[in-house]
Amino acid sequence: MVYKYTLGSNDFAIKIPKNFKYKGLFEELNTSNCVNEGLEGNSIMKFMGTVKECISPNGNDPHLVMDFYPATLEDKMEKEYTRDVTTYSIEKKIRLFTDMYYLAAELRAVHKLGIAHRDMKPENAMINDQGTPVLVDFGMGTLNFLDAKTRCGSPLFMDPDLVAFRSDGGATADVYALGIIFYMMMTGSTASSTIEGILIGGGYGTAYYNPDLSKLNLYGDKTFIANMIRQKGHSQPARWNMEETYQFIKQKLKELVEQEKQGQAQSYAMTKQPTYVSPEPTTQVTTNVTQKVVIPTNYNPNVNAYANNNAYTRYVEKKPVTYVVKGNQPLNHYPNTRQHRVYQGQLDNVQQVPTVQRHIVQAPVLNQHYVQQPVSRIYIRQPTQKIYV
Repeated sequence: MVYKYTLGSNDFAIKIPKNFKYKGLFEELNTSNCVNEGLEGNSIMKFMGTVKECISPNGNDPHLVMDFYPATLEDKMEKEYTRDVTTYSIEKKIRLFTDMYYLAAELRAVHKLGIAHRDMKPENAMINDQGTPVLVDFGMGTLNFLDAKTRCGSPLFMDPDLVAFRSDGGATADVYALGIIFYMMMTGSTASSTIEGILIGGGYGTAYYNPDLSKLNLYGDKTFIANMIRQKGHSQPARWNMEETYQFIKQKLKELVEQEKQGQAQSYAMTKQPTYVSPEPTTQVTTNVTQKVVIPTNYNPNVNAYANNNAYTRYVEKKPVTYVVKGNQPLNHYPNTRQHRVYQGQLDNVQQVPTVQRHIVQAPVLNQHYVQQPVSRIYIRQPTQKIYV
């Protein structure tokens, strides 16, 4: 049983064994003392949730005093790492691999002291105020790897080689358990049920227990986990140790950080504002232009030709048009102005057509025709009865 105890501005966790056994208590205390002494002066020590001291308030049952942490890794996984890693942004992947890096670094430091944790699971990694995992609960720890061949730990994270008495000791069993933790962190909320199904399907609790861990479907960023959970006796290389695991996670985190920096540099280049260049001075010119249109006097819509060359002149008033003239260029310098081209809808009864043909063109609307005039690309569109004036 663990209780929170506040002394001044500091919070502590007081662990009181429910079923008190001196042997278990002193094993945890002894392991913690070895970690404290072995990592003294090492920066990784602040991420170790070891026992600070052992007290006996009433002179009988000893209490273990440790630092208090507000949440466990399991709590953080349920809040933050609920989906598969393939759906995460680069920023979230960095946070995920940072947590994995600290776990690997802490367990590596413990293994370097010759200590096996033997009970690696999300509940035994606390989260400090900075959001960093802290390794705790060394109650099952042993100071000799060779003594760590007994079946010990939580079933979901227990090494199948250890269960089948094929394990070389607690060091490799810790790596296996950490690999399962990494799988759960990178897979999300469905990971536990998947692992349970594989273990039960592999005959957990029976003499022929041999789970098929290839069903975990390790791909992409999760491929490396296969090296951490590989079972003994297979044709593949041996299971990674903690040094190999730590170096891989460290390199992967470095690559992700570099990838994020490159992405930020590209994003900055795309969003950078172009250098402002002052435009040329502009002048607005408004003019009323009168277009001279020649209409034949003897126009017969049923004969595709002019009856004779007799014609009269009619003037069509155009609407005022505003031109934008750059600098000091004359108006006729710009071919798109009214002097060179007439646009549909800018003149009364006048429309530009793409093809110029010197004959009468039957309009799509009944009793309406386009009549080509001796003015470049300009046509009059009116009902036939209104052409004869």
